[in-house]
Amino acid sequence: MKKKILLILFFLLILILSFIFYQNKKEQPLERIYLSEKYYKEESGEFIKVEKKELEKNKEETYILYTYNSFCSFPISCESIFKEFMETHHIDFVSIPFAEFKKTLFYPKVKYAPSIIIIQNQKIIAYLDAESNEDIERYQDVEKLKQWLEKYIYLSIEE
Repeated sequence: MKKKILLILFFLLILILSFIFYQNKKEQPLERIYLSEKYYKEESGEFIKVEKKELEKNKEETYILYTYNSFCSFPISCESIFKEFMETHHIDFVSIPFAEFKKTLFYPKVKYAPSIIIIQNQKIIAYLDAESNEDIERYQDVEKLKQWLEKYIYLSIEE
């Protein structure tokens, strides 16, 4: 009988601690970050094509990485959406073909392309998941993409 009571108390304690942890994590405000200065442009932004070895050199940088396939199943080319965003907001995206991306340290977490990945100091901050229904509209609508990016980064160095 005593063991049952201790077991019940233990599970209640775990449940309470889980709830407290969840509430604390849920209420923490997201802190936006700046991209490395070189990715903010005075003129129209563009794709900066790289290979795996070039990504490995960016150890202390914050940037947006675009990984892509040579085909796209979206009604509107997501590349055209991203280009429109870059031109409007004067931000460069680093870009890498998905075949090359698979060789990077980011591949275990991001398994599908196309994707937009926010990277800071070689760590993934956030990414668009090509397999997620929630993210589909962000690939197809410049304003939705902007809203998503603004949750994580400053769109201007002057903000």
